Amino acid sequence: MDAALAAARALAPLTESRPASGQLACLLAFWSSHARPIADDDPFASRDRRARAAIVEMLESLAAVHAAHDDPAWTIDELGIAVRRSIEDQTLVPAPEESRGVHLLDDQAVRYGDFADVAIVGVVDRDWPERPRRNIFYPAGDAQVAGMARRRGSARRRRRAVPRIC
Repeated sequence: MDAALAAARALAPLTESRPASGQLACLLAFWSSHARPIADDDPFASRDRRARAAIVEMLESLAAVHAAHDDPAWTIDELGIAVRRSIEDQTLVPAPEESRGVHLLDDQAVRYGDFADVAIVGVVDRDWPERPRRNIFYPAGDAQVAGMARRRGSARRRRRAVPRIC
């Protein structure tokens, strides 16, 4: 309970509207003082160190940019949005020793990879284009004459919306 109260006290200044650089400096100070040490025998130690360094560098550079230029007043909500957006923009290239194994990528990032095998996971029916429904009462030729033909290329456009990863 004492640890939670201490964390709340340290983060309390974030609840007030202050200049963006001050909000980022407060968050960075909290992050730096409360980050758990990484054990050297941890199999993911190098990966964790690189990720933490990227976050610290991102927070420092964001604070420096705002201090040097227009330093708007931010609330905690605006701080959260900016930090999330900046973390999402970070690209962490795997170290050479980490390049083997399983890579989890989204449909945009997979286009730039070179993989021996690809497995698609987490795809649900709504992620795929709808199958065309055939009219069971009319053959395709008769349906066209009757003006019930599907628009040409609409199924093709829907299929193109699903990224090609192979």
